[in-house]
Amino acid sequence: AITAGVRTNFIQAKRRTDLIISSSMSSQASASSNTAPPFVEVYSSLNTPPRTQADAIVLAVHSILLAAQFQCVGTAEDENTEDLGFRIPEQWKPAGGMYSFRYTHPVHEHQFAVKCLLMGGKLVINVLDMTTDDTYSLDLSLQEYTDGSRQPADGVSYLRRVSDLNNSVLKNIIAPILGMPSNNDGGSDDQGAGGSVSSGQSHPRPQPP
Repeated sequence: AITAGVRTNFIQAKRRTDLIISSSMSSQASASSNTAPPFVEVYSSLNTPPRTQADAIVLAVHSILLAAQFQCVGTAEDENTEDLGFRIPEQWKPAGGMYSFRYTHPVHEHQFAVKCLLMGGKLVINVLDMTTDDTYSLDLSLQEYTDGSRQPADGVSYLRRVSDLNNSVLKNIIAPILGMPSNNDGGSDDQGAGGSVSSGQSHPRPQPP
């Protein structure tokens, strides 16, 4: 379980992080209900703290999706339909190394399978609309969004450029799924931030590794 000391660090870091995020979230209010990503709540739901850079970024992306009213119902492979709230699916990080989530959204009847794979120094995020087979992709540089002077178990304070990370996920994944304009006024350039996009393309559904 996470110790009281680590939890205190989470809370202190969240206060700083919320100030960074609030301006970017307010500009995307219709996509995210103007809610700051629940980093602390997600971290606090873990049985063990994140251990790697990829763990930390995956949890951050998960938190950003939750803030945009996506509801996690399990992994991409299982058939659970219950909203897990801030809890992480038990098999979110299988032995094969591919992170796996499944989400619903109140404005969609569709479900979305999200798989994240570490490739070199990048985390490749692939989102599949399980009804239409449309895909949305984003590559994130681990180095760009993590603080090398800290450890993954430090929680929110291990993340850096949180506002840019938030904007990249909003622009490249959330906005296309919700049919919103993908302009990113005041945000970072995706290529400069280590991101690339391929959205709305139909492909066969990926099979579990």
